[in-house]
Amino acid sequence: QNSVPGLANRMLAKFVRQVFISIPGPRFPERKTVLTGNPVRREILAAAEAQTAQGKDSLTLLVLGGSLGAHRVNELMVAAMIIVRESVDVPLQVIHQTGAADEKMVRQGYERAGVDAEVGAFFTDMAGLYSRANLVVARAGATTLAELSVMALPGLLIPYPYAADDHQAKNAQYYVEGGGALMRRESELDGQILAGLIGELLRNPEELRSMAARMKKMGRPEATRLIVDDCLALVS
Repeated sequence: QNSVPGLANRMLAKFVRQVFISIPGPRFPERKTVLTGNPVRREILAAAEAQTAQGKDSLTLLVLGGSLGAHRVNELMVAAMIIVRESVDVPLQVIHQTGAADEKMVRQGYERAGVDAEVGAFFTDMAGLYSRANLVVARAGATTLAELSVMALPGLLIPYPYAADDHQAKNAQYYVEGGGALMRRESELDGQILAGLIGELLRNPEELRSMAARMKKMGRPEATRLIVDDCLALVS
């Protein structure tokens, strides 16, 4: 899945016939490697197909921290949105997945700031949330990035700083180089800086559309089919 293979995958690569990768670059024998992309759920593929080119009356910012949330991202977003609310002159809604530990803190922070926000510890209908979003602030896990690219959603990526071999930053870099995302490390951010990045993107719909188009080019909705077809070919 990731741009840097873990120890188990590196060991198994010596024995397997084929290695499927989702991001170019992992260190496997070239003759064994096939770039297929990372499979995404059927409902997200269906949502991607159902999307239209019509604009939206309001802007929606989706914030994802993974299933457990991301405490530092949560803190940064509350601080940033106090500033963004004053600088973006169109209706703006935030949808923020916080993890259980920070749900109350984030909700109260947005309420005090007067930010229109839908806050939850965890959301199950990701396809629905992606369909509403214009911009996503997220970590840079492989599955999230695969989903964003299939859904043609620009990303402002804040890699988890303690990921093994810094693989989230390397995951993100592929999408940054493709023009579909921006990346900043946690250590580079405070509320003011994050607000500037978010505000600049939200005030520039042409740039958001351009990033969305470039993100879509990196999407691989056919990943599951390619993997299954190759597996069937191998066993036959």
